[in-house]
Amino acid sequence: MKVNSNDCPEIIQQIGDGTYLYHFDIEEVSVDGMNSEPHKGYEYNEVKIIGLLTANSITESVMNSLWGKDIEQKLINDFYASQMGILDTSYEDKYKSFLTDRKRIKEQINLDFDKYNKEVLS
Repeated sequence: MKVNSNDCPEIIQQIGDGTYLYHFDIEEVSVDGMNSEPHKGYEYNEVKIIGLLTANSITESVMNSLWGKDIEQKLINDFYASQMGILDTSYEDKYKSFLTDRKRIKEQINLDFDKYNKEVLS
């Protein structure tokens, strides 16, 4: 879910009762004030994690929010259909793009989760 805020969010925010928010793709933006000068704000994606917080639980929530549970399987099927000549090669590119995006996101989640754990344990 895309969120806007005047304040830069914590990457991982504990909100209580075993619930966390993970904020990603945080961008500083200029916000036009209705009765004031433009000011700095932030735009980012936010997912909720309920239960045990792990890099895998964050990854699952992010992937489901960006692509849904069935998208990867459809992309895989289309990829193989493309390799068999049933669909054109653009479907291979779509799956490769998905894999590249997923890799980037997983790497960022792992970095963010490791940093969060270090801060919590210190």
